[in-house]
Amino acid sequence: MSGETSLRGCIIGKWEDDDSPLSVQYDQVLQWATDCDSDFESRGLNPAPVFRGHLKNRNDTAVSWYLHGNRFPFRIV
Repeated sequence: MSGETSLRGCIIGKWEDDDSPLSVQYDQVLQWATDCDSDFESRGLNPAPVFRGHLKNRNDTAVSWYLHGNRFPFRIV
């Protein structure tokens, strides 16, 4: 799936736009994920309904688990 249709792909695209550091602060990854989800929502898409549900329910622990559970080409610190 491309970055335009998957949350993971969108986050990786933002990472690549940020010069692809080996490690990324969790807060930055969360911001990218939130921005991606907002963009998808504005286009009527929901490629990661579980993630969106965690965001809407303000379940910070579940959001963190979700993001840390994805295999990104960078380390979340």
